Amino acid sequence: MYNIQWIKWPAPPNVKACYTLRSGGTSQPPYRSFNLGAHVGDNSFDVAANRRQLSKNLQQDDITWLNQVHGTRVLSLDSLSVGPASTGSVSRHFTSTAPVDASIDGNANPVNIEEADASTTSQKNRLCCVMTADCLPVFFCNKEGSQVAVAHVGWRGLLGGIIQETLSTFSPSSPVIAYLGPAISAQAFEVGDDLRMAFLCHNTSFTHHFEASQNVNKWMADLYGIATVILNQSGVDEVYGGDRCTFTEKDAFFSYRRDGTTGRMANLIWLE
Repeated sequence: MYNIQWIKWPAPPNVKACYTLRSGGTSQPPYRSFNLGAHVGDNSFDVAANRRQLSKNLQQDDITWLNQVHGTRVLSLDSLSVGPASTGSVSRHFTSTAPVDASIDGNANPVNIEEADASTTSQKNRLCCVMTADCLPVFFCNKEGSQVAVAHVGWRGLLGGIIQETLSTFSPSSPVIAYLGPAISAQAFEVGDDLRMAFLCHNTSFTHHFEASQNVNKWMADLYGIATVILNQSGVDEVYGGDRCTFTEKDAFFSYRRDGTTGRMANLIWLE
């Protein structure tokens, strides 16, 4: 399974987590080749073939795809009927009237999917999944091995509280550990002074995670560092990963900032 990278972290043995790489699929440029995003303009039959291959490689069929909107909704898979097109419960702080988007099933037929930027479950073989191509995927599990979650975390999600919202779905009785999956690194993520100030007004602890760019009024932002601050301040002491760069590792990852029109990786976690 050369297009799947298994996460190495001290999770309980029944917790399985991985992210995909861009090679080994059927999509054509600029989506070459293991694109799993049905919303980026790729041929739907190629995306469906890639998703079938993913399920086959993982030997898992129940993957719940989300319509990600850079929000803070956390979808619980525990109240879903089997299959990704059903309606589930959400975290208690979210309300939205936005319509759900459309995705495809394994035969490239359109299906409705839930609008959310994270999902969680306590049931076996229900796969939580978010797609990324520079934004940060954050994986969560408790040390009991009884609950898992994954969140799609961009700068909007960091400011909006998607990490805290996902953590709020876990019981405080068992400590949570986190893993930071592949995202754009501080060496490649240049932002304006207005965004930096928005972060610093939100939390002065973020100061050290912005370094001055060579360009005037520009800063290099460290998503990994900011996410770690939020996790630590939320009671998560064990944070792993954070050592890849989607922008610079062109052969391994899709990158929206680098390429514009491009594919998406999948980030998955589940209980066995």
